[in-house]
Amino acid sequence: MKKDKRISSLSGLAKQAAKIKINIKLNSVEDAPFFKKKMEKGAKMLFVAGLPK
Repeated sequence: MKKDKRISSLSGLAKQAAKIKINIKLNSVEDAPFFKKKMEKGAKMLFVAGLPK
């Protein structure tokens, strides 16, 4: 049961990271510090989840 929860949590993080990446691509505001932080957080989440960037 514990393992399933962890997997769903990771996929949730991956979805969140993907959303952040998509938002940045659509808005192309990578220079804004807020979005830069979001992007770094997204990349970190993908790394933790073990997914390709």
